[in-house]
Amino acid sequence: MGQVDLVVKEYPKIDNVNTYYILGNHDQNALKKVGLDISQYISMLRDDLKFI
Repeated sequence: MGQVDLVVKEYPKIDNVNTYYILGNHDQNALKKVGLDISQYISMLRDDLKFI
């Protein structure tokens, strides 16, 4: 999963700091077409990235 891997590996991680994020309409299209919700994967792999 290219997008997830990129975010997990490249987004800066700072001790004791959380980042809250939303998805865009292109992410919603992936959810509708193939049932893939990348926010679940990102949040499982990085405890500092919180989907709102």
